[in-house]
Amino acid sequence: MNNYEERRQGRIDRLHSRAEKAQTNSNTLYTDGQKMASVIPFGQPILVGHHSEKGDRAFRNKIGNKFDQAHAQSNKADYYAEKAAAAENNNSISSDDPEAVTKLKEKLESLVKTQDLMKACNRIIKSKPKNESTPAKLEKIKVLGLNNKIAEELFKPQYGRFYGFQSYQLSNNNAKISSCKKRIASLMKQ
Repeated sequence: MNNYEERRQGRIDRLHSRAEKAQTNSNTLYTDGQKMASVIPFGQPILVGHHSEKGDRAFRNKIGNKFDQAHAQSNKADYYAEKAAAAENNNSISSDDPEAVTKLKEKLESLVKTQDLMKACNRIIKSKPKNESTPAKLEKIKVLGLNNKIAEELFKPQYGRFYGFQSYQLSNNNAKISSCKKRIASLMKQ
């Protein structure tokens, strides 16, 4: 493993260990609370006015605090477990990664293919008869690699009057392409 992968794996391992530690603490606190609560007979009320009232109330508060702490530790364990899962599933491309340029070039290639596909579909949709679904148009779109369901959806008007891939989809993808190119250039300089 290179330095980047070691750091990434180290972060994931730290998050998993924090989750395990918090879960262990939660289990311990919960067990302690149950042991403390088992001393009080089921249904035993606080004896108001009795000499033991103050101590009994304090003891019951301690039991409640144990359960509250156990719940807080359980939430903490869930938080760290979610963070660890997010770190494991993170597929963003870090500039520290020695493979970053290669990965960015692959991403750029994919974005360019997507842009070309969207443009080609829009050309087919806008050809005569404009915005109407015909078997020939559907077949041309299927040849481009889209399935029937998506091809049919492109012929349904969106927002009342727009057909095919929307202009915002094209411009967002174009912005991603531009950003990817800039990042590649920046990393190549380094």
